[in-house]
Parts: sequence; C-alpha cells; structure tokens
Amino acid sequence: MKNDEKDLTKWICLNDEKPLSTVDEVINNLYQTRGVKQYDKSDIPTELKENAKKIAKTVLEDMEADKRILLWGDYDVDGTSSVLIWVYTFMFKKYTNFGIHIPERTDGYGLSIYGLNRFAKNYDTVITMDNGITAGEEAIWCKQNRIKLIVTDHHSFTKENRTTAPYIFNPHDYEENYCSDLCGASISHLITTQIAQDVDIVASTAFFASMGIIGDVVPLKGYNRLLFTLGREALFLQNIPCFIALRKKLKLSNNKKLNAVDFAFGINPLVNACGRMGNIRKAVNFFCAKADEAETLLKGIMTLNVERRMVEKEQTELALTKIKLFESIATKPKNQLKHKHYLHLVDPKFHPGMMGLIAGKVAEVINKPVLLMRGYRQPAESRYVYEGSGRCYNGIPLLSVLRHIEHLFIKLGGHEQAFGFMLLERNIDRVTDYLDKELRKSIYKQIVIDDIPYDANLTFPLIDLPLAQKLRDHEPFGKGFTNPVYRIVGRIYEIRVSETKTGKHSFVHIINEETQVRKINFFFKDLEKSFEKDEKVEALFSMGTSMFINQEQLALKGLEIRPLDEKVLSVE
Repeated sequence: MKNDEKDLTKWICLNDEKPLSTVDEVINNLYQTRGVKQYDKSDIPTELKENAKKIAKTVLEDMEADKRILLWGDYDVDGTSSVLIWVYTFMFKKYTNFGIHIPERTDGYGLSIYGLNRFAKNYDTVITMDNGITAGEEAIWCKQNRIKLIVTDHHSFTKENRTTAPYIFNPHDYEENYCSDLCGASISHLITTQIAQDVDIVASTAFFASMGIIGDVVPLKGYNRLLFTLGREALFLQNIPCFIALRKKLKLSNNKKLNAVDFAFGINPLVNACGRMGNIRKAVNFFCAKADEAETLLKGIMTLNVERRMVEKEQTELALTKIKLFESIATKPKNQLKHKHYLHLVDPKFHPGMMGLIAGKVAEVINKPVLLMRGYRQPAESRYVYEGSGRCYNGIPLLSVLRHIEHLFIKLGGHEQAFGFMLLERNIDRVTDYLDKELRKSIYKQIVIDDIPYDANLTFPLIDLPLAQKLRDHEPFGKGFTNPVYRIVGRIYEIRVSETKTGKHSFVHIINEETQVRKINFFFKDLEKSFEKDEKVEALFSMGTSMFINQEQLALKGLEIRPLDEKVLSVE
C-alpha cells in the first residue's frame, strides 16, 4: 500500500475459513452461514389459516351482495402494491362496486376520522392495507356508522393501542411460523388467493407482493420467499399492459427472472416517486392501464421520478446545511447541542414526501438516530401540528423508546428502523427531552460495529459465470437472507480507473500463482494510487452478472480491499 494507513477493521469469516472449491460447497455454505430456520407450509398455525379464510369469506359475501367496498391503502410501495393486489382480484372476479383511497402524505398515515368522514360514508365495508392496527377511534366511528372494518396490517401494536375492528389480520398475533414476516402486500396476497384461486392471477399479484416485500425490507423467508419466486417471473410470463411497458422501458434482468435489485432500483422507485411527489394515484392508474395508455402513463411516472431526484438533492442540501449550523454552535464556548445522542431537525421547508428518505441519509452522515419534522396548520382541525419521520441508526430502538410516551403523539407508527409520527406543537419539547434522557442510559449507548462478516474464501477457478448464475437461482437476497460476500487473496496485476458523471470507479485485476486473473469492480473508489503492482492483497466481493453486447458475463462487485497481512494464511 502506498501510504501508511492501517485498516483495523476485522473481516470475520462465517465458516471455518477453509477455501471452498465446488459449487455444491458454496450453495451449502450459503444456507449454513445464515442460520435461517426454514419453515414450510405445514408450520402455518390453524388459527392463522382460519382467520385468512374468515376475512376472505366475509369479503366474498359482500361481493355477492354487491355491497360497496373501499380499499384503504398507504402511500408507500407496500401499501400501494397491497391495493393493487385487491384491485386485480376484484377485476378478475368481475366485481366493480369498489373504490380506492390512498391518503397523500399531507393527510397523514393510515385511517383517520377526518378521512373516513370524507371518503367512507357511502361504503358498506372498509378494508385497510398496511395500516389500521392502532385505529381505535376509527374502529368506533365505523361501528357507529354501520360500516364493516377489516384491518390487514403487519405493524407492531400494544395491548392498549390495538384496534377493536371486528376483522383483523396481523402476523404478530401468532407464534413464529411460515407467515411470521409478512408485509402488507404479502398479507393481501395470502387473503385474496382464497377469493381468486387462479394460477395466472396468483402469479400476477405475486409480482405486486414482491414489490412490497422488497420495498418494506421484510425477511426473505417463508411465504415471502415463495411469493418472490412466483413474482420475479410474472413480469415476463404475463402479457398485462403495464408489464409489457415495464419490460420495454426499464433495464431489467435479461434472464427472465427479476432479482431484488430490479425491484429496489428499477420498479419500486417509480411507485415511490408518485407517493413522495404527492400523486400516488398515478402509480395505481399505470398498473391498471389499458394497452393503449400504459406506455404513456409510464413515461409520465419516469418524468416524475426525475423531478423527485431533483427535490431529493435540494432537501438533502437543506438538511446538511442545518447540521453544519448546529455543529458551528456546538463548537462555541459554553454551547453544546442539547440532543447529543440523536438529532432532530425542524424546518417548514422539509418536503412531506422526502422526510423519511432524507432522515435516513442524515443518520448515515452523523452516525446517530434522526428525527425530521415540519410544522403546519391543519385546516380541518384548526390546530398546528408537526409531522415527521424517524430513522434509527446502529440498532438503537428509537420507536420502542417513543412507544412509552405514545400518548403525546397524534399518530406514531411504522417499523423500528423507519417510522412516521405526528404531534401537537406543545408536545415537542416533552418528546425530545424524554428521548434525550432515555438515550443517555447505558442500555442505548451506541456500539460502533467495525467487523465485516463474509461467507467464505473462494479459490480462483471457482469464481466464474456458472457459479454467479447458480447463486442467482437462490434469490432474493436482502434482509434475513443477505447477499453473499466472499474473500479472495492474490496479487495486484493491474488497476484501471474510469471517470463518469457519477464519480471515479476502479477496476482491480487480481492474479494468483497460476496466473489466473479476476477483475473486481470497485465503484465510487479511486484506487489507482493505493496499491503497487504485484502487491499482495485480499478483497471482499459479491458475485453477479451483467450484459455486454447481448452476452452475459461475470461481474464481481468489490466491497473492501487491503494489503494482505503476512500473518494471514493464503487461501490458494
């Protein structure tokens, strides 16, 4: 290495460090290192299956009686894809007496009395998707107005704040099983398959469930894994107008099977753009479009996504500017930031659709949990409220801490890593003081994790296209089933650096004693002056494929590279 820097980060091998040399060893290692308990369909509790059937039965009865049903979704990918699953099911059954309501971000999350009064009074049944488990007053309102309330939600709840709706499906009601980790969309799929038992509709709606699974970052196991296996192929097998348009316009996998990256960075951002920019109905209209309008609608959404990127950049700069201001205040004598264990930023210019996204970016910059909020006056309630988003960092359970003072919030819900909230102006100081006090306790002290785990050491001959293709068959990779990371040891043969609009990227060629060479791509890193030719190095990478002139080829994505410690035994 051309400088004296020493990397103290530990690389932890998850197996016995003996290099793997066969494909079978790699696949067996993939499951062994993750320690994933594999449940099968026999592990579904009878109570859970009966509950899904009961909800499906009452919906079918409403359909047969031609009662009006309102689908009440959420503005994120999971909530929107949940709605689409129900819409496709109703369309397949030729049932048309239904409506859709997906609140805009400015309306707040989930059910509300205000929203029910505006949109639900002319309906007989309301079905919630990805929300509603803590809708207490709203359940009472529905009962008083003789509206059947069906809540399908996967968010957490307490005994005190759980809704009293007559029909509830929440996977947290059951012991761990095949369906424990369902998101809103996979719950909708589980129930609607009882209504429309058709192979094509089950596969098509599995595509939408896959959107929700990847979008909500739920564990990729059990029923979720089954759905992704079906959904990843549906786009190429079903000639639905929206699917045809996506195949034509987006750069998706060319092997007729989508992977998690295709959803996370290709399809889901289009839905998120609609939700964040205050026009989620555009996404619903596209996925329900006729053949002569799908492509035009998709172009409109892609344009909206470009606008979303511009706003995101502006919002990030706004947040980082406020952080720099705080830092300048903190460095002055006798002035310290009051909230040192987390950061909360307040600005009326924060975009309601961007706060969660920006909070996550800020958390990564400052290495602390973050609350972002904006204040405004609600015209319907004639009160000044603050709404915002919270993002955890390094496992600090921000939402769990706030649950202890939930009575100070108008709304509080989501996941431990990402959640939304709304509260009155007068309660802000009480909330921030409590949070600061709690996070000072030793139980919440931040632990910096420097260790990098990797799956195994690989020999050079094994690192080839067939292995990458074999690993792809075990998609999806994500939460609960992470993308495998491998280690290679060799000498620097060549380093090439390419500069693009997005930054510099390094292509490192590593050679072994048998003169076999493997190229590893390190994106957004300039490594040209970091290593000498023939220097012994070790590198961590993940395996994939890419297309070049219609030819699939091996693609190795570099994660870390450093000089080889002479004390470390070579894996060759």
